[in-house]
Amino acid sequence: YPVLRSLATLAHQGRRQPFFRRELLAALVIVDKGWAEPSDLVGSWAGAMGVFQFIPSTMRHYAVDHDGDGWRDIFNNGADAFASAANYLDKARWRSDEPWGMPVEVPKGFASKADGSRTWRKPAAWQELGFKEAEKLNCSEADLVVAGDGSEPAFLVCRNFKTLMRWNRSTWFALTVGQLADRIAEAGSQDQM
Repeated sequence: YPVLRSLATLAHQGRRQPFFRRELLAALVIVDKGWAEPSDLVGSWAGAMGVFQFIPSTMRHYAVDHDGDGWRDIFNNGADAFASAANYLDKARWRSDEPWGMPVEVPKGFASKADGSRTWRKPAAWQELGFKEAEKLNCSEADLVVAGDGSEPAFLVCRNFKTLMRWNRSTWFALTVGQLADRIAEAGSQDQM
């Protein structure tokens, strides 16, 4: 979708008009600064653009010109796109010494909260509650996330999960990104063997 057209429409229709007005202005600033041509701004119906689906305000604040060619090209330049994603995560307080989380088996009889509220505990406390894998979790505190209706896998998540949720408020997004990162790391460590 043409992002400027989509944002202009959403800025004047729907329930989130102030948000989309700000995003429309951010997109216009991107064009004004010469970071992209209007025709380059193609994305989702809600204005998310580029490899990592940055909204315009995120692009304005976090996109970087990693290869030094004068463009913050999050659309076609992998170096700029990945460096911009890394810059965003860094500014959102990603902790490189901690994991995002890990899949766990919920002990029989454990009643998880259905209201989605969070209970942060030390991994040792989760271990005491019957989560056998919790001792492997290298973070100061963790919370239990049970995806969907409870029949899907469960995860003990660390603060980096919250960082992923700042990027996109979808639990599915954060779980997918975390698991994909784990697979990439596993493949990289196998390549080094």
